[in-house]
Amino acid sequence: MKVLIDTNVLLDFYCERQDSYQDAANIFDLACKGKIEIWVSPISFVNLFYITRKTYTVEQRYEILRGLMQICNIASTDKFVLSEALSNVVSDFENMVQYHSARLVSADCIVTRNVKDFTTSTAVKVMTPSQFLDVQ
Repeated sequence: MKVLIDTNVLLDFYCERQDSYQDAANIFDLACKGKIEIWVSPISFVNLFYITRKTYTVEQRYEILRGLMQICNIASTDKFVLSEALSNVVSDFENMVQYHSARLVSADCIVTRNVKDFTTSTAVKVMTPSQFLDVQ
């Protein structure tokens, strides 16, 4: 199963967010066991590096990103993806980039804590981490 992981779930894991960490860790565990295939948009790498700047040193953030690259696939963010994301005006452009990246790689679902931001999405299932884990 191909699963695109949204930035917020990556942050839950790497920042060990109290209420959300365990679900994110369980998803990564499924990937490490080969039960799911994790995909991440390049924009998530940029966001993760920037947002964790108060938690980790520059060197630690580079190490985190290198480690993430070892366990996930990188979805393309090319002209097609950006054109598709720009075709509808929505409040969260980043999520549309994530969504169209997921479509491009034929992801089975997007795992995010912001399901409501993907309400216009129909071609790819969108689930919270706990919803996703419930069906695994």
